[in-house]
Order: sequence, then structure tokens, then C-alpha cells
Amino acid sequence: MLFTSCVAGSMGTNYMFGIPATYRNAASITIYLTTPDSADARLTIPYLNIDQHYIFTKHTYIAVSYTVVHSSAGGLFRGIELHSDVPIWASVVLGSADYFEGFHLQPIDPIATEYIVASYQPIATSHYYFSQFLLVGTESDTSVEVTVPGDNFSIELQKFETYLYQSLDDVSGSIITSDKPISVISGASCALVPVGMGTSCQYMIEQTPPTNLYDFNFIVPSLYPLTSYYLRIFVADDDTEISFIHGSSHFIRFKNRYEFFDETFDDQPVFIQASKPIMVMIYSPNPFMMPAQAMAQYQSEYNFAVQSTYAPNTLVITIREEDLSGLYVDGSKTIFDDAEKINITVSYHTYTILFIPVTQATIHRVHHSNGRTFGAVIYGIADTTAAYGMSLGAVFTDTGNHNFILCSLIWVPTANHMNYIKPDQSIRFLIEPDHFQIATQSLSDQTRSITDLDTRSDG
Repeated sequence: MLFTSCVAGSMGTNYMFGIPATYRNAASITIYLTTPDSADARLTIPYLNIDQHYIFTKHTYIAVSYTVVHSSAGGLFRGIELHSDVPIWASVVLGSADYFEGFHLQPIDPIATEYIVASYQPIATSHYYFSQFLLVGTESDTSVEVTVPGDNFSIELQKFETYLYQSLDDVSGSIITSDKPISVISGASCALVPVGMGTSCQYMIEQTPPTNLYDFNFIVPSLYPLTSYYLRIFVADDDTEISFIHGSSHFIRFKNRYEFFDETFDDQPVFIQASKPIMVMIYSPNPFMMPAQAMAQYQSEYNFAVQSTYAPNTLVITIREEDLSGLYVDGSKTIFDDAEKINITVSYHTYTILFIPVTQATIHRVHHSNGRTFGAVIYGIADTTAAYGMSLGAVFTDTGNHNFILCSLIWVPTANHMNYIKPDQSIRFLIEPDHFQIATQSLSDQTRSITDLDTRSDG
């Protein structure tokens, strides 16, 4: 079976987002920005009369008033726009204690027009706690269709306009479609993980990826030093088969379009393989939520900043064991000396998962000297009342509005193998205004063959 896709990185130049309600005023909202060199970032928040440039080298952070939070159900103009002259990495960290959380921002470029909401059941002891999602308009006159359990309705969003939907019941699985790109921020104002059994109710938030960014294969690391974690899997297509390998256990689930389901795991990683694209959301029993990185979304370099409120913080790297020798954190390997390590075997290859302690209020560059790709997430579990987690980046698929488009033909082995491509290879086409490149990459040994064509010449 052959799938096509076009990719863009999660570092970008244009972001639009908002902050859904916390159950009480957030003590702080901080936007963290990093870039490999220098950048000129412009922050625009009409509600706060902010339109300001931040010129920085490597890293900066911006404190924003908590009054920008969209605090009640319905429509307001609480959108936040971030624009940069060069690609930047961006994250948002909120508050302290029970309403401490953070999420990695996705650029507008890969944001599409269909979403399945990932949220959670709020704690049931108060009518002030909600399962919720926030819709943010990135363009004017955007028509949006919303389907929630037992209801559906339509709204129209203008640029910077935000719409907050709240419920006393879990709104996970709600369907959002629009005729222009929007962003969706979802979570719960205060929740226990698992439902009704956790030790501390906490705020949870994440930017939900659109369905066209779902993927097939995931290695989900455990949340060391915790002894359990919870996954919620969202399905975008009918007849989807999802296979799980966890230690010596192997089981399969079959689901249809717009369905989701939960699985619980111990302190070991799990490999997930789907016949059609899925989204995997990770939930921590010290409550936070973050999307799992698909293996095809791994990058060879990450530049990021660590929040400044709490310690400890754990950087988690997932990499092929034979590629460890080329991995560096801030140009050094000594940081691996204090790392916990877990191995998992996937398709006859061993992957090593490193749990690396990092200090708060620091900036980091993690890269591979030979360009090998690897996964990277970060989380912090200060105590039972404060935790956060986020992906550090991804190579997103099926997006436009770029100066180049990187398209892939991804081979998924079937009974009827085609003759013109090896079962373990992908083919990628890099299309630029005056250049066309064809590259094949072996999935087993990562060797590459590249053919360059100059489209400016005749023929």
C-alpha cells in the first residue's frame, strides 16, 4: 500500500493560539522562544493592546497577563498571534501548583480544517471544573461546524476571535471542521488521572493536531520515575487496525472513524502500529497531557527552552541504539552519564530511550552529528500538585504554504508487493522553485540515494 504526504517542521514563522479557562486565575503565562541563531518575533494580542517586536539571539521569553485567558464559555477576542522573520520553536507555560501546565505551539502552516478533540473528564466535585476546547480563528470569516456528544452547531470566527466550549462531561471525541484553518486548544480545567482515582486535580492543556497530521507508528516512552501512564488513541478512518507491543504482551484493537479508546501501561515503553493514521495522547497520573511523537515525525535536531518555575525536568530521547554514538546535548555526551535507559525492540531493531535530567530555566540544543533522526519530549513532575509535558518538535505531514514541499511515498508492505520499490524503502521528492530532488531512504539501515535535477535546464 502506498501513501503520499508532504511535510513541514514544527518550527515555524506564524502562530495563532489562545488559552482556555483555568479554574482560577493563572499566576503567570510565559511564552518561550528559541532559534538556532537570531530572530525578530512580533507578538500581537489585540485584547491587551499589545503589538510588540522582540529581537533576540538563541532564546527569549515573554510574560503575558493572565487576563488574556478565555475564562468563560462562548465567544471572545482573546487570540494571540506570534510572527517571526525566521523559523522559531515556541511553547507556552502557565501558572503554578494545580494549574501549572505547558504545551508546544504548532505553527499555522500545518494547521488544517478537521480535528478530533482530545480532552479528559473533569473532577466531579464542583461545577467550576470543565472538560473544554478553545477554537481560535486564524483568518476572518471562517465557518466552523462543531459536533459534541448529543449536539452539533455552527459558528463563524474572525481573526483573533476565540470560542470556548465547556462541559461537565468529557468532550473528547468532539469533531471540529472548518472552511479555513483554525487552531484548537483542548484539555480540562481540573482533572484526576485516571478518572476519579488520581491524587491531585490539575489543569491540563494541549494544542490538538488536525487529523491530516495523524501518523502510523509510535514508540511511546514511559514517564520515569512514575510507574504507570495512560494513552488515549484517536482514529480518523474506518477499519483501522491498531497493534500494541508492550514487553511480552501483544494485542490488537479495531476501530472506526472518529472513535477513541484508552489503554493503561506500566513503567515500560510501548510500540504502536496502525494500519491507518491515528493520534496518540499521553496522560500522566501526576496530571498533564501531551501528544506522542510518531516515528516518522522524528527530527535530527531540537532547540528548546526549559520552563523556569519548577524542578525536576526530564528530557526523554528515543533513538536507534546504533545511532547513540552521534548524539549530543549542547555539544557534549557527559549528560548521558546520569540518564536512565530502557531498550525496546521494534522490527528487529533496538531503540534506546534515555531519561535525562535537565535544569529549569535553561536552553538546549540536541542534535545528531550524522543527521540521524530521533524522538524528543520533555516533562516535569515537581510533586503531586505540579506537572507538565510537551513534545519538543515534529516533522508534520500534508501541509502547504511553504517555499518548498517535501513529499513522500511511504511503503506499507501488503500481500501484493509492487516491483518498483523495495518493501523497506521510502521515496521522497523535494520540490523547490528551480530544483527537483528524488531521494530513497532504506528504513532498515537508513542508507540514502539522492538524485538531483535542475529544473531550470531544458528537459
